[in-house]
Amino acid sequence: MNQAWLFNQGENYQSYKMLGARPRISPEGEPGYSFAVWAPHASSVSVVGDFNGWDPSSDSLIPYGTTGIWTGFVPGAVMWQRYKYAVRTASGRVTLKADPFARHAETRPSTASILYDGEHDYEWGDGEYMVNRPDVQDIGPLNIYEVHLGSWRRYGDGHVKNYRDIAPELASYCLDMGYNAVELMPVMEYPLD
Repeated sequence: MNQAWLFNQGENYQSYKMLGARPRISPEGEPGYSFAVWAPHASSVSVVGDFNGWDPSSDSLIPYGTTGIWTGFVPGAVMWQRYKYAVRTASGRVTLKADPFARHAETRPSTASILYDGEHDYEWGDGEYMVNRPDVQDIGPLNIYEVHLGSWRRYGDGHVKNYRDIAPELASYCLDMGYNAVELMPVMEYPLD
């Protein structure tokens, strides 16, 4: 099934494999990075960075059909170079945006994304564990639902539900939506609560 179609349906639970920047070799054998970003209302998108002097006219991306996804390849781009997307709106305004699927990013106050290939740069030292681990390990990609229980669901009278009452509803909702983990936002009291 087409991954871009699933993404637009809100059912691509592995969109991190499709979007962002990835090291690639061009058909001509030249190394570089491929880029893919979802910008459905953009009139054009280009990738700018250390590899092209931050020039928005250098590396234009092309729309992938009518999916809202823009894709392209930048030959010569290498790991650790900074980049952003130059997104042109319908009104002609160009805004530089960090990559929401970046695998590495600058530290605040800087905001650029950084080209990175985390697939092959770590040497694992857990061989003994891997041989002896339990058989059932792979739950697939982690898909986390972050929720603030105090505002997610309430009783009919407006009061916050208790944990025992909300747990079955939350579990059912997460299962229906394809989540396999839950992250609770702060459950303690905090200012303005």
